[in-house]
Amino acid sequence: SGGDSTADWRFTIQSACLSSPATLTTPGAGGSASLPGLPTHAADGNACSYTLAEAAQPGWSAGGWSCSGGALQGSAVTLQANTEAACEITNTRTRGSIRLTKQVVGGAAPAAPWSFTLSAAATSCLAAPQTLTVPGDGGLVSFSSLPTHGTDGAACSYAMAEAPVAGWQIDTAASSALAGLVVSDATAPLAVTVVNRAIPPPQPVPSLPAWPLVSLLLAGWAARAAGRPPSGARRG
Repeated sequence: SGGDSTADWRFTIQSACLSSPATLTTPGAGGSASLPGLPTHAADGNACSYTLAEAAQPGWSAGGWSCSGGALQGSAVTLQANTEAACEITNTRTRGSIRLTKQVVGGAAPAAPWSFTLSAAATSCLAAPQTLTVPGDGGLVSFSSLPTHGTDGAACSYAMAEAPVAGWQIDTAASSALAGLVVSDATAPLAVTVVNRAIPPPQPVPSLPAWPLVSLLLAGWAARAAGRPPSGARRG
């Protein structure tokens, strides 16, 4: 459940009553397959027990087997004469979460909330971007129920983006990387921290008085008008 695998599901049936293991496949979307003509008893008269095994696929967890028409113990089923055992197993996508811790330092927190958007390149990981908000003074939020793998079996890679707020910038040295986020189905979520620091206001540049230069230029102009070289100049 939780989507369709793009790969077929493969099953192996083993028993002392078979000369070699039998294999079956079903489509990635689910389905059924049959293995007819199985003996119910071995040559020594003992009942045949068939052990069912499913090949694992990344990003999926398998439930337990259930069978009707046969005696099931764990993953081994014993057949009855002239009956058919129908066995079923359900696979569920493995999921994890990302817990975001937001911190605000260096100034009075903004009144408006912070906005974060999570996306994934593969639509089988995330069909559309998800957006969550955090109060202006920071806090905790979680992106939950995120698939660990796409339906093709490749690990999901998530990226988080913060909407910019005027007067604030991300402190990259104190923050987590926001790209290439990979979740697992472990109990603990993937922890991500984002620290925003207030941008200091620009400092005024001191202006230099212009009057010495203006006085020098005026003195030079007056000297030329009088036909003498400016102060400090010599005739060639």
